[in-house]
Amino acid sequence: MNYEMEGSKCYGDNSGGDSQNSCDIYGRLYDWNMAIDVCPSSWHLPNLAEWKEMMNYIGDGNANGEKLKAKEGWSNSNGTDEYGFSALPGGLGIYYGNNYDFYDAGKGGYWWTADEYDNGNSRNWYMWDTDTDGDYNGKLNLYSVRCVRNH
Repeated sequence: MNYEMEGSKCYGDNSGGDSQNSCDIYGRLYDWNMAIDVCPSSWHLPNLAEWKEMMNYIGDGNANGEKLKAKEGWSNSNGTDEYGFSALPGGLGIYYGNNYDFYDAGKGGYWWTADEYDNGNSRNWYMWDTDTDGDYNGKLNLYSVRCVRNH
């Protein structure tokens, strides 16, 4: 998703001397509170169960990451994009006080889910090489967003 929302950032925005600005390549990164509201009308931020349902449908354990990854854009290993998901490695922004440090663009994709873990953390889904799995992290960190059309 590349919808500009106040507070959203592109990988490399004014951080650590990294002048790379990747909105056109990877989309924007959002904190969890933004992610909850950024999907357009008739769409929603998927919950962890929806991510897992997609992975179970695809099957093949860790190989499902390869089937969802775009055919180019991954520095560690491109995918086959068998389902047209075209996942890109947008990296992430880790919140440190008043700044963000950006990591892993070109190497890993990290997406928010709609599920909270606790007051300060929320669930996310990540892809690295062919590995894909759920985790949790601080709500102030910046991840990508994929929206799902409502039924």
